[in-house]
Amino acid sequence: MKDTKVCLVVAFYEGLRDRSQHSFGKECADLHKKFLKKYKHNLDTVFFVFAEDGRTEVSVVENKEENITYIYRPNEKLSFGSWVDVCRMYRDKFDYYILTEDDYLFVKDDFDKIMVDQYEKHEEQYMVTWRRSPYSGGFQREEISTTGIISKCALSQIGYFESFFLSGLTSKGACMIGFLDSFSGISSLDYEYDCWPYYHSQNFVNIWGYDKNLSLEANMDRVIYTSFQFSQAFDGDDISPERATRWSWAVGPEWSNETQSC
Repeated sequence: MKDTKVCLVVAFYEGLRDRSQHSFGKECADLHKKFLKKYKHNLDTVFFVFAEDGRTEVSVVENKEENITYIYRPNEKLSFGSWVDVCRMYRDKFDYYILTEDDYLFVKDDFDKIMVDQYEKHEEQYMVTWRRSPYSGGFQREEISTTGIISKCALSQIGYFESFFLSGLTSKGACMIGFLDSFSGISSLDYEYDCWPYYHSQNFVNIWGYDKNLSLEANMDRVIYTSFQFSQAFDGDDISPERATRWSWAVGPEWSNETQSC
């Protein structure tokens, strides 16, 4: 990746969220900064994109000391709108654009290289880190993580999201499907990196893509990012099964004899 330029685009939102989550954009931003310092990467630029209710214009503030560009935009088309804005504003400036949301954090060294390597291997337009099978007429809204990666070549092929950018979509489901419909080819990351802690209710975490032939510790080592709520499990010097279970993880039956009650 010596001559490859990669950026990370993180979509933030200050306001009421799904499942009664309230605004915590600054807290998420501070944690992203902390983890981007903790885990090694070779990103050229990081974009923190804040969607704000009531805003009518886009404002850009570059912080060269942090190597973070802050973008403040109207709250339109949710996270997908934030990603599309950056891809259009900075078209052809980077070879790859990694797209994620404020409540997910990367927790593995060289995550950017992992994603680029897998993207090149699959040769698809857009690569998501995990998704469920589509059903007739679209995708199941709550069963897709659109955190992923796209190349500048693919952006050119799809017209830099022109149709999505001009659409009047507003709901979460419509925006997600509209965003994914921009692509003719979509794939998931290789099985090796197809697992991470995923928060989906107040007291339950399910780890997808685990290898039942590996120990919990070995499976944890394959995780490349985690939800905001469980970031503390990756905020120490060591990643161990004991540390994982300390944060109320529930896992598949193959691991049930390895975990401890909290």
